[in-house]
Order: sequence, then C-alpha cells, then structure tokens
Amino acid sequence: MMSDSKLPLSADLIEDHHSEHLTEPPATEATAEFGRHLAGVCTGCHGHDLQGGPIPAGPPDWPPAANLTPHVEGLADWTYAQFVTLMREGRRPDGTQTRMPMTLMMTYAGQMTETEMKALWAYLRSVEPGPGSR
Repeated sequence: MMSDSKLPLSADLIEDHHSEHLTEPPATEATAEFGRHLAGVCTGCHGHDLQGGPIPAGPPDWPPAANLTPHVEGLADWTYAQFVTLMREGRRPDGTQTRMPMTLMMTYAGQMTETEMKALWAYLRSVEPGPGSR
C-alpha cells in the first residue's frame, strides 16, 4: 500500500514482503552490485529508474534531476574522470556547476572512497538507458 506522501516509503518499494530481504550490504568492492547499494541515496531525486525529472519533494525552483543512465540524454558520453569531477567538485563536463539539491550531496560524495566511486560508476553504466521521461 502506497503512502500519501510525495516520496514513497522504502517499505512501499518492496515487491514481496514475505521473501528474504538484503540485511547486509554487498561486499565493498568496485562492482555494479555494490554501486547499486550506494545508488539507493540517488533515487530520492533521480527516481527509481535514475532517469531524472522533477524532484517530487523539492521546491519548485529546484531544477529537474539529471538523467543518470547511459542514455544520450544522460551520462552516455561521460568518462569516469568527468563523473568523479562532478561528484567531488560539483562541476559538469561543460564547466557549469551543480545547483541545489546536488550541492548538498557534495558532502556525501566528497567522503566516498575510490572503491565506492568506481562501484557507483559501474552501476550507473549498467542500468537500462532511458530518455528521462519520468
């Protein structure tokens, strides 16, 4: 049952409440599996499919969340180095700076280890490319 809030509760996202659930994070390795675990924090703004769009609980002056999939409208042409620059410095490949709320994430991203960064990148490269139609 979905709650009346704008953001879905994590329990609402569980498809089968009677099966076993992940109780421990996957191994801390530069794998897409570990990256998927880390990307959970991204879905609040970028959506469960990571295709971006309007931020459900954000103020109307926040720009839409970016598409994080390997789609032409997303990260298809990005390199790992460009991704790291965005995550650590808040600067896109075209030189523009990120804005709220992504600037809030810089504290979190700035503390990520190289393994975590590589794992997140591996996961983002593995998701289904989508046009950002959320």
